[in-house]
Amino acid sequence: SYQPLIPLFVAFLLPGEGAVASLTGLIVAGGALAAALSANTASRLVPHFSHAQVLWVALVACIGASALMAFSHTAWQLGLLRGAVGLFAGCILTLAYALGGTVVPIEQRSSAFGALNSGAMVGSAMGPIMAGVLAAVSLRGAFLFNTGIFCIGLLAVWRGLGVRREPS
Repeated sequence: SYQPLIPLFVAFLLPGEGAVASLTGLIVAGGALAAALSANTASRLVPHFSHAQVLWVALVACIGASALMAFSHTAWQLGLLRGAVGLFAGCILTLAYALGGTVVPIEQRSSAFGALNSGAMVGSAMGPIMAGVLAAVSLRGAFLFNTGIFCIGLLAVWRGLGVRREPS
């Protein structure tokens, strides 16, 4: 997660300006709000498209917006792209749980959801640590690393599920 790097990146984009804290707050809140909205919206798309199709679109959008974030030249570009990432990334975990509910036998769901949630928590804990290590080398590189993580997710969806319509 590059969340802890947003204030540093905003300060990098706005050297000597006093609006860093305010803009950082807007960028972080905007991304979080977009993610909250998309978590609900994505579930409404599943009756019309497969989980894999919605995940594929979300991951492709996250790849594009996350890569562009690395090359932002203004705080406003960063904010708009962070909102775009939030809008699409917010639905990924929701869809993963929903997909798990369709492929895991009912008697194993508690264990499967526990493992999925543990993985999400470990990722949430390790993300800022990795971002900090990468930022020591390249602030923009941390955003590109996140893009790579989205690419791995896209590959997993493509290879493991395919982007096909699930049977009703």
